[in-house]
Amino acid sequence: MNRIIILCITSLLAAFPAQAQTKLWSLGDCIEYALEKNIDVQQRKVEVENKELSLSTSRFSRLPALSGNVGENYNIGRTQNREGVYEDHGAATTSVGANASITVFQGFRINNQIKADKLSLEAATQDLEQARQDISLQITAFYLQVLYSMESEKLSEKQVKINSELVERAKKLVAGGRSSLSELYDAQSALARSESSLVDAANSTQTAILDLAQEMNCPDYSSIAIELPDVDSMVDHEALLLSPVDSIYSDYIQRRPAVMAAQKRVEQAEANIKVAKSSFWPSINVGASYSSGYYSDQTAFGGGGSFWNQLGRNGSTAIGASLSIPIFNRMSTVNSVKTAKNNARTSRLSLEQAKLNAFKEVQQAYVNAKAAYSKYLAEMKSVDAAKKAFEFEQKKFDNGTSTSYQFNEVRQKLETATSQMFQAKYSFLLRAKILDFYKGEPLY
Repeated sequence: MNRIIILCITSLLAAFPAQAQTKLWSLGDCIEYALEKNIDVQQRKVEVENKELSLSTSRFSRLPALSGNVGENYNIGRTQNREGVYEDHGAATTSVGANASITVFQGFRINNQIKADKLSLEAATQDLEQARQDISLQITAFYLQVLYSMESEKLSEKQVKINSELVERAKKLVAGGRSSLSELYDAQSALARSESSLVDAANSTQTAILDLAQEMNCPDYSSIAIELPDVDSMVDHEALLLSPVDSIYSDYIQRRPAVMAAQKRVEQAEANIKVAKSSFWPSINVGASYSSGYYSDQTAFGGGGSFWNQLGRNGSTAIGASLSIPIFNRMSTVNSVKTAKNNARTSRLSLEQAKLNAFKEVQQAYVNAKAAYSKYLAEMKSVDAAKKAFEFEQKKFDNGTSTSYQFNEVRQKLETATSQMFQAKYSFLLRAKILDFYKGEPLY
């Protein structure tokens, strides 16, 4: 009865998500979905847009500034008339005007600011690419964990089937008087253990799918169905692509977004030094203005003409230029330059650290991939040896010269060796994919 209940639970776990499955997800599907939904990637995109706006603002600062003004005043009581004499009556004045100004020279500040903002945009773009690469690697790891869990579940299903056949065989032998009840109890105990392992494996698969869905920011994990690919061919292919560290690093350092972003920030910091130094230079501004007004007092004679006539007569145009020479601003510019230089030094150190981190990543990835492949080969040999022992024990069991306990013990060793081989296989596949990533090869 317990076995039937466990099998029903397992069937429900497997069937429930299948009802909602709408497509088979490949690694590429998972990565593309995650890149679209990932919050960090979206934030990086917003940061890139902000940098584009900053660059646009810097470029438009070359253009003249234009403004207009309109004013209306009404005085009550003693007020100046048009001749400047104070009289006891109210007066209304209207003023209109327009101003335009342009910076002719400012110590090359605008050019250097544009350059700095452009480099800042390029660095932000590389940050975005780095975020995309990071999430792609994370999704690959979770995806391979799902594949490993699925294969482990299939192995557990196979063991349940084998143990079920052994129970039926033991029942027939007991009924025919060729075996004792203890043999049947051992077979039933082994079946119960394998059924429990199958439930755990099914739960592990669902947990792995849930982890993958959460990493993808997919709200409905039950809609994700993954078809088990030909993993053995993938492993054989990856084994042929293992490359030495130096050959990978020399190319990877030119493509690593974090390194490229750090390089752009070094150049940006150097441009900011020039921006700070521009305050040492004089600045020249040219401007033009136009103004006019209307005056009306509260007397019988009015204010000297109609509104439009006065605006036409009172118009005034002015053109001028100004030269501002910095003499002493309380060490503000000097300290700004020093701060900019310190920021440049920090940026250079960050660049060196980024290169060092890149080398460590490649080196570690290569060592891990080689070690994982060696582990996989060792586990393959262990499985081959366990298979031979199992085949020999199975012949003895079929001939009645071995007990079910001895048979199950040997079979359990084969199951353990196979499980460890699966784990080593997917561990190598993950590390090989990471190495492929550093070599610039697509993950899917």
